[in-house]
Amino acid sequence: DMPTCCFLWRPDSVYCRTVVLLEDLSTSGFSSCGHAVLDWASALDADIVAAGLRTMARIHAWGWGRTGEPPSKGLYPPFFGGHWAQRKFVLKKIGTSKVMERFIDLWQDRPERTCLQNPEVLEMLWDLRANIHRWCSRIEALDREQTMVHGDFHRGNIFAKREDGSVEVCTFDWSFFGTGHVAWEVVYFLREGWARKTPPFSAIDAEEEAQLRLYHEALLAARPEVGYSLEQLTADVKLIMIAHFLLMLEDSAKPEKLAEMVMAKEVPGLGEEGVLGEVPRWDYLTGRLVALRKDESTWGEYFCGAGPDPAYVGRTAEQTAAAKGALQAKVQAKIADMRAGKASATQKLSAVAALKEDGAEPEPDEKGPCKKVRPTNFPGRRTTS
Repeated sequence: DMPTCCFLWRPDSVYCRTVVLLEDLSTSGFSSCGHAVLDWASALDADIVAAGLRTMARIHAWGWGRTGEPPSKGLYPPFFGGHWAQRKFVLKKIGTSKVMERFIDLWQDRPERTCLQNPEVLEMLWDLRANIHRWCSRIEALDREQTMVHGDFHRGNIFAKREDGSVEVCTFDWSFFGTGHVAWEVVYFLREGWARKTPPFSAIDAEEEAQLRLYHEALLAARPEVGYSLEQLTADVKLIMIAHFLLMLEDSAKPEKLAEMVMAKEVPGLGEEGVLGEVPRWDYLTGRLVALRKDESTWGEYFCGAGPDPAYVGRTAEQTAAAKGALQAKVQAKIADMRAGKASATQKLSAVAALKEDGAEPEPDEKGPCKKVRPTNFPGRRTTS
């Protein structure tokens, strides 16, 4: 399920760099499944998705119950696995602050978030915020040491090979490997395909049920004694959808995120295919949560009708315009900083290229041999002679 690799470290090197040599998978018939961002617009083939789920299940079966191991290093895996620091962070940001208000003010009038013009979506957001303690208490029950997870299982980190009517998947980039919960990894891998779905949305549709069943069958085939039912997996996946959405919301409620999107549109091959790939993902996530909100039999308790913050809906038109104007001013300031930084970076790269042409030799930084190394006359930097 992973290529042969060799880890090299040279402590005597002035750069103090590490190198990982990986097997050339192309010689064995494997090919890349695309870039996680730039190839967002093209869907993975269904047989590759299925092979990826089987590979993931084998990894999870191998690591099942390995308690005491280090947690996955990414932000999302520890949170979804029940780690307190990340859970407290999100609670503070969403449950007790102005994140929701800022998110709506920042994006409601933007074409990238047309879902925020849907009254049902706005009602769902306010209810979710008011009842954040309900789903958070349930997420505490998720076993954060359930198994070992890859931590960054997406199309950019897998290669696939078709042979004799079957598909084999090989994974790499294990930098986030550690303990976690399987539902997070399943949602993380499948969310890209799910985000291409169109209304009407449901809690879990037939295709998704089939994908979860395939994963679960592969998990049991590799380790029959896991004691984790398909019903538990499906319920945990629904819960992770809510948590994943709220983490995306918290991250997007910042002026720099809108500034990044505006700047990305200026980059050929990135704007429409990459950052703007978030647009259908938001439509899908909000539509899915609206469907969950209507499922009163099992999920209604997470969306009790609390209604919006009175202080927010009680604003006058002038106050609303002032709040949105202040946020847009911050966005424009961020864009100006980004453009200035881009120009500065271009100048520095040109200076480095000129130094290389002159044959300038880099020397260690004054902070020690294992820090970044720069040319002695690199503009604006202090170096030793």
